[in-house]
Amino acid sequence: MTVLNKGLRPSASIALAPAEAPTSPNPNIALMRALAVAAVFIHHAQAHFGGKIPFLGDYGGQFGPQLFFVISGFLICGSCVKYSTRDFFIQRAFRILPAYWFYFFFFCALAGLLSPHYLQDRVDSLILNMLMLQQLFPTSLLEFEVLHVSWTLTVELLWYLCVPVLIAVLGRISWRTAVGATVLSTGFMLLVWHNYLNGLLPTHMQDVFGYRYLFLFNSFPSQLCFFVFGGYLYFNQPKLKTLNPLLLMAACVAIFLAKPFYINFNPVFITGIGIACLMQAALNSAPVHSKLVHWLSEISFSVYLCHLAIIMLVIDRFHMTGARGAMVALALTLAMSFATYWLIEKPSIALGRRLTRKPGPSAHRSAQNAVVTLVDAKLAVLPS
Repeated sequence: MTVLNKGLRPSASIALAPAEAPTSPNPNIALMRALAVAAVFIHHAQAHFGGKIPFLGDYGGQFGPQLFFVISGFLICGSCVKYSTRDFFIQRAFRILPAYWFYFFFFCALAGLLSPHYLQDRVDSLILNMLMLQQLFPTSLLEFEVLHVSWTLTVELLWYLCVPVLIAVLGRISWRTAVGATVLSTGFMLLVWHNYLNGLLPTHMQDVFGYRYLFLFNSFPSQLCFFVFGGYLYFNQPKLKTLNPLLLMAACVAIFLAKPFYINFNPVFITGIGIACLMQAALNSAPVHSKLVHWLSEISFSVYLCHLAIIMLVIDRFHMTGARGAMVALALTLAMSFATYWLIEKPSIALGRRLTRKPGPSAHRSAQNAVVTLVDAKLAVLPS
């Protein structure tokens, strides 16, 4: 009797290892990254210089970071599968920290926050900011709030710490994992919305909505579902690639047009579903080969880090407002980002790669493959 006659499937079909995921980058991921950073810049430019840009001007501050988180969920799962845990963290550190440290210390120096007198009782806060843990310690973030976007770095760091554990335990991110993350994020947001978690903040911040929004509404648990949605896209590409991109785009547009009917609080998982549809529509569409898009995608991290600090600099130091101020801020942001990408980001990324081993199966993938091999051996000895 054959294995199939016994009701057992061949080992190639045994669902112990993650589904085969994409191994080569899709150029449309660069398009999504460029869109995300453009959305954030447009939102902040409109807020500080005026004007009226449809959708992105009002919602880019929500849409941009959430799109970044979905992209991160997709790409970070790929890195975690491709590299060992050690190499994964080395590459992440050399990718993120050098550019962040440069802009953090540059704008701290401009603001006079590195003087011995100011640092006298704030060394611990400085270290927490250097380690990207500032959003977990509200006072420390506010004492060195020079980039105005650094809360997202803490959220991103916590995702880096979670994803190796998630994949090692679960093997992949399935629809059940996505539903679980959605329940967790939504439950956390409901607790925040009804003021049950205000006690996590210092006493003087508990009744100030701005502080609650920055430190509770935007905390990692509330953003987790966006990362997981991106991870779900990564692990389920074989079946998701069959979806019609026009239908996915229509679903995305419908979800965002319906925002007034469901957006009682932000963030909310529904927008994450819309963004995941947009991301998959891009992955399923013909590649967009544009030097401008590629260039903006490459410098997007530096743009994100410095753009709001530069906007504030243009207003406070140069006393420029309106369209003129916006154009100067855009020019300075792109120029600084281009310089730091070539002088800091690229060399540090290359150094991180040299310090890591050759890409190969990660620890969790190796363990799963060992289980598959064991099952193969068991099946092989069954009588035919």
